[in-house]
Amino acid sequence: MSGVASKAAGLGSFNNPIQFAGQDYEKLKAQCLASKTDFVDPQFKPDQSSLGKETDGLGPDSGKIVGVDGKWKRPKDLVKDPKFIVGGTELDDVCQQYLGDCWVIGSIACLTTNPDCLARVVPLDQSFDKDYAGIFRFKLWQYGQWVEVVVDDLLLLLDHELNFAISKTSNEFWSSLLEKAYAKINGSYENLVSSTTMEALADFSGGVSEKFINAPDGLFQKIQTALRQKSFVGCNSTAPDQSGFSASISRKHLYSIIRVEEVTYGETKEQLIKIRNPYGNEEWTGKWNDKSEEWNKLDPLIRKDLNSQKEDGEFWMPFSEFVKEFTEVEICDVTMSEICCGDNYKWCLTEYNGSWKKGSSSGGDTSSDMFWMNPQYPITLKAPDGDTSKKCRIVVSLMQKDRRKLKFRYKAYIVPGFYIYEVNPSDKLPLGMEFFKSNKDVGSFSRGRYREVAKRFELLPGNYVIVAANHNKEEDADYYLRVFTEKPTGAQHV
Repeated sequence: MSGVASKAAGLGSFNNPIQFAGQDYEKLKAQCLASKTDFVDPQFKPDQSSLGKETDGLGPDSGKIVGVDGKWKRPKDLVKDPKFIVGGTELDDVCQQYLGDCWVIGSIACLTTNPDCLARVVPLDQSFDKDYAGIFRFKLWQYGQWVEVVVDDLLLLLDHELNFAISKTSNEFWSSLLEKAYAKINGSYENLVSSTTMEALADFSGGVSEKFINAPDGLFQKIQTALRQKSFVGCNSTAPDQSGFSASISRKHLYSIIRVEEVTYGETKEQLIKIRNPYGNEEWTGKWNDKSEEWNKLDPLIRKDLNSQKEDGEFWMPFSEFVKEFTEVEICDVTMSEICCGDNYKWCLTEYNGSWKKGSSSGGDTSSDMFWMNPQYPITLKAPDGDTSKKCRIVVSLMQKDRRKLKFRYKAYIVPGFYIYEVNPSDKLPLGMEFFKSNKDVGSFSRGRYREVAKRFELLPGNYVIVAANHNKEEDADYYLRVFTEKPTGAQHV
């Protein structure tokens, strides 16, 4: 068992991050200052290798690259007075350009709503002024460890325009450089094309991400609670384009959720949700849009607080319309990365790194006779207050490792899932095929080709086994398993 609290000062903790690719920021910067040269990153070169290699991505034969005049420029060569941050970090600092990474841009935008999280990822003591050497650093969470990533500040221009993330403030560059650091840790800019906000939000916080589909009961309250706790929330619009949906919402596009409110106008109550398009424009045109007449029926003070009437990609819409236009909501619970830390932590974290290997530890799903071959983790749930009749809270997260940087080799994530079984002291571990044929799980979760699957459960005190399953039993993969409980589990791997 490895508790987050116990490794607060160890290598891989936030205060002592791992150096990505062995690059020491302080040493590299000192060398550049001493030699009076600006840093050029040998691990993420300003050339085609950092863009990608696939024809359907950003490879040299891609239609997005061929015949296009491309140059890498530093901010000091683009604007007169470049700044890392101008007047604080705001939603307008993060706008998507031509790379299909709305999931990254939306997640970076979410960071601006939680200053504490943002300051962890984006060290605020960086500048284009004092001791400038063309080198910047960021901290990203990777499978239980914090990693410091350094980048140079060379940014790609295609046809004389910045091609990736930009700020609406033309001389501000923190979001562009954070996107570059995220591209570096994932292997290329090309590897940032297409995913869900769950993935990036976890990497920016260490939180546990959950996906909600087709508006389950209590979704408005779940979003409201998450935002109050300064957790991150994103949503995915319904696809494909068809009649019955608003043309003002981009299809299969990821947006950020930044606020929810219940308002009273006249004798009517309405649940409203505020959303941001990572493009920084293209807003909802239906009821409660910026210029909608519904605003005139509100108390003037409330109207002033809620309705900015700016073309900034942020808009309100009725929650009843939201659940029609958006089928998926993703919540990254940042508190799960924090409540295990410090002297008074309230939860215990047990974590494992493992592998699925064809023919030995990759057993498929429960329909397979080889299911018993999947890795098994016995745990003991203890009543928090000693009352064995009360259920124990448990959160399980199973995450595939390092698949994105191999995206075009594997083409897609595998389908992971976990299953929880109650066991008796007489049951021999590891559990065999006969056990699984005659026993049903007491909790499970799997949902398609996503990097992380996570779910909360309430179970009676007792002995259990968690099975980490690879549904693609013919394919090898690595994983990271987290189990949050209210008491130590005495967990082990059999």
